[in-house]
Amino acid sequence: MLRWIVCRTCAGRACRCRAWPGFRRAAQPRKLALEGPAGLIKALGAAAGTFNRSIGELYVRNGAKGYIDGADDGAAVLIDPALTEGGAGAGGVHDLAAGLWLANLNVTGGAGSTTVGTTLYVEDAAIGAAATNYAVFVDNGLTRLDGGVTFAGSGQSTLSNYTEGTFTPTVTVAGGTVPVYSTNTGRYTRIGRQVFVDVYLTGDGGAEGAGGTSFTVALPITASASNPTSYFPTGIFVNGTSEDPVWGQIAAGGTTIELAYEDVLNNLVAMTGANQDNITRTVRLKFNYEL
Repeated sequence: MLRWIVCRTCAGRACRCRAWPGFRRAAQPRKLALEGPAGLIKALGAAAGTFNRSIGELYVRNGAKGYIDGADDGAAVLIDPALTEGGAGAGGVHDLAAGLWLANLNVTGGAGSTTVGTTLYVEDAAIGAAATNYAVFVDNGLTRLDGGVTFAGSGQSTLSNYTEGTFTPTVTVAGGTVPVYSTNTGRYTRIGRQVFVDVYLTGDGGAEGAGGTSFTVALPITASASNPTSYFPTGIFVNGTSEDPVWGQIAAGGTTIELAYEDVLNNLVAMTGANQDNITRTVRLKFNYEL
């Protein structure tokens, strides 16, 4: 049975002194509090009070046991959830099942303002004798963030996307014959608005290249409309015993990278199917561009 715990000094729930740990000059508007290693439950009044870190519907203070011995783990609050499907809706599709579900914080009433509003706040990393202390530790499995991540500091932006994937770097030779490769792989990593690409085309998989006026390779994601369009170092190509540096150009809003190489006069010349007409041929590209 729950009973009211009152301040011995004030002899009432609306404590305005500092005699009892946790009270800070105002009544504590929390409905349930746990304090001490034994987890003593204290039901407190919900009288209005000045905002401070001690308020809340559930307040846990010194909740872990007083010591951790042997190979024991310790936790101030342990949630060990289990859900059992049953009833008339058994066998249906459940959009979400969670061990702990926090609805979004909703601050209403009053004329004041909040500097930061957050549904979940972790004050700091753990303090102790551990070799490494974390503010948040996910022991196993994936962590999903549907929104962005904002880092503290002046001038920081929100990181809204991180993706790793593979794609087929399709080759196009305008007005010529497209060389066929036995190995045709593409990998990419997207971090925010930047995409980092790795392309490997090699081996005699069929027809040799011939003729044409340009040589382009497909991108995994369409480039930004503001992407710079000048040529930049991109990789190498091998054709027979010849190996040459490759330059690339991505048009604003483009879906391909157009390749070029330097001639004997160090002028950039468009790469064509004729630059991949040997049975020993390779195109190796590493570059990044903007979304």
